[in-house]
Amino acid sequence: RCFCYVGDVVNAVTRLMQAKTAEGQVFNIGSDDEITIEQLADKIISLTGTKSKKKRVSYEEAYGRPIEDMMRRVPSLDRIQNTIGWMPTTGLEETLQKVIASMAS
Repeated sequence: RCFCYVGDVVNAVTRLMQAKTAEGQVFNIGSDDEITIEQLADKIISLTGTKSKKKRVSYEEAYGRPIEDMMRRVPSLDRIQNTIGWMPTTGLEETLQKVIASMAS
């Protein structure tokens, strides 16, 4: 998966709304920095310093029904970069630190 800081997404949407060249087009907004869900869990455990344990569950157990899912989700950012020069500026670790800090207060 790829995760993007909401502040970067807001910046992209705002800039797209102001760009005449973006009218009528469809854009991917996000990050193309991939991480597996297991790696994400490891990173969160490390950043929070918890003794949390990971537990694998099926989609059916997690969502209450079977789900088909894509193995990879990586947006192409070529169109948005070519149209307004946008790329996310907040990395995943900084994003996670912001979320963790907001949950602690």
